[in-house]
Amino acid sequence: MTDEAHKSKYSVHPGADKMYYDLRDMYWWPGMKKDIVIYINRCLTCLKVKAEHQRPSSLLQQPEILEWKWERIKIDFVTKLPRTSSGHDAIWVIMDWLTKSAYFLAMREDYKMDKLARLYLNEIIARHGPELVQETIEKISQIKDRLKVACDRQKSYADKRRKPLEFSVGEYVLLKVSPWKGVVHFEKKGKLAPRFVRPFEITKRIGPVAYRLRLPEELNGVHDTFYVSNLKKCLADPTLHIPLDEIQVDAKLNFVEEPVEILEREFKKT
Repeated sequence: MTDEAHKSKYSVHPGADKMYYDLRDMYWWPGMKKDIVIYINRCLTCLKVKAEHQRPSSLLQQPEILEWKWERIKIDFVTKLPRTSSGHDAIWVIMDWLTKSAYFLAMREDYKMDKLARLYLNEIIARHGPELVQETIEKISQIKDRLKVACDRQKSYADKRRKPLEFSVGEYVLLKVSPWKGVVHFEKKGKLAPRFVRPFEITKRIGPVAYRLRLPEELNGVHDTFYVSNLKKCLADPTLHIPLDEIQVDAKLNFVEEPVEILEREFKKT
């Protein structure tokens, strides 16, 4: 009865209130409204397609406040470049977390660790440290305390409009794909495409607000770690899911749309 009231072509997945009002005129049982809410919360089609009218997930995370420039760095390697006349075919990118300043060092892709260490000493350490600044320790401490107060104040404002959200390893989640800004369109195509896809299994927690998912083989080119706000707990019951053919995804993360049924034809003679 609930399947017919929720999934038939005449009902098209109504919300809990509408489904309750439609059924109560003809049926009633103890705990009817609660059962309807639980049923709809487990409908995989509704979880994928319907918009969320809730506060954003995950609380604001405070970045670590560093005390001095070049205390912590980020590095990246740009490889497979055309070889220059000096024999270099790669770039070593070194960026300071605090000032966001960066160096781009020419190198060869076959450099070993000892060669990279000497390059770092000559180009970075020789210019920026180690620093001995006893006279600035007190000022740095004051600046750090003031930044901490400002961050705490901003976090208290932001957390009032957000909700905490955590998952456990082994749980299944839906991945948010609409709207995604940028160049990656993760199985997303057209206005009627679902807001969430699959579910995926969580394999590992990466830090306080990121999780690693088990992605299928056809998505091996997609990075498997996602921010918690892009995930949604999957409460769906597999028996409530309308079976559909597996979506075939190409290398550009697009899928081919094929008609399921031809409902009407029209021929024109010229």
